[in-house]
Amino acid sequence: MRMKFHEQLDELTDRLASMCHLAGDAVRAATEALVLSDLPLAERVFDLNDQIEELRGPCEDLAMALLALQGPVARDLRQVVTGVHLLADLSRMGGLVQHVAESVRRRHPERVASGVAEELLSEMGGWRPSWPVSPSGFCARMVPNWLPRSVDATTSSTICIDGCSP
Repeated sequence: MRMKFHEQLDELTDRLASMCHLAGDAVRAATEALVLSDLPLAERVFDLNDQIEELRGPCEDLAMALLALQGPVARDLRQVVTGVHLLADLSRMGGLVQHVAESVRRRHPERVASGVAEELLSEMGGWRPSWPVSPSGFCARMVPNWLPRSVDATTSSTICIDGCSP
């Protein structure tokens, strides 16, 4: 009986991991769409959110079946309940990035934000320009936050644009 429970718990964990990846992709796509005013990327956010919502129902059903039929206790119970909370959080993340994508769609071709607001939003989304942003606020390429500002992500070489120093 416990073997079946752990197989189902592993299945729930795998589905939650898939939802996490989709939510992460949606946040990145929404952030880039916001900063670059990229309509196709904003449309991709809607597709990613639909995928998140498609996974939510089966995950909730599996979690409820585990609670009702397997009667988990202690650590196992905490894992299932954490999974249920994670489902709600991931679904909410999808909904929030969809709002960002709707703003990009509504304002396109104009930018949704600029200046300091754009910098803060891109930082909150986990992205920043790979080089200093031009006065117009346009940056052609985004790299993850953990890369140093003067390193090109594709070649790992130092780049200097608009007077930045390596």
